[in-house]
Amino acid sequence: MNPIYRVSTILWAPLFLLAASLFEGGCATEAKYGKVVDRWIGKSSDQLFWEWGYPNKQITAPNGDTVYIYHKSRTLDFSQTYATAPQYYSYGGYNSISTYTDSNIQKLTCTTWFEIGQRNKTVKKVVFRGDLCVAGGLGSGDPIPPTKSSQKR
Repeated sequence: MNPIYRVSTILWAPLFLLAASLFEGGCATEAKYGKVVDRWIGKSSDQLFWEWGYPNKQITAPNGDTVYIYHKSRTLDFSQTYATAPQYYSYGGYNSISTYTDSNIQKLTCTTWFEIGQRNKTVKKVVFRGDLCVAGGLGSGDPIPPTKSSQKR
């Protein structure tokens, strides 16, 4: 295989990933995700269910509050398959085409915990962790809390 082709492919793959992520989400950051989920503090658990759906898991915190756990993940596959060109020889023969795959798979995850107060059933605290916890871009799809005008009274 042509070594120049291999080097150029290695150089272009990260640039393509960077360009695609910027195009899809602008400046998707963990800080922006934090601002989005922090806006849920004080909202009712019913509003949370309406926008986020049912949680993946529910646990009871040591203080008796309920914690709803939402988890999402994405698998990105940047694997590439290469093929060598057949070589023809002067005596009429040729060798076969061979292929190989360069595997590059990345798994991104985000887990968000919403602590719901026992008394008023509103979100008291939000904690999140993961490389997919970004607002916009690959982390898009997280519901934004309702505005004041659309809240149920």
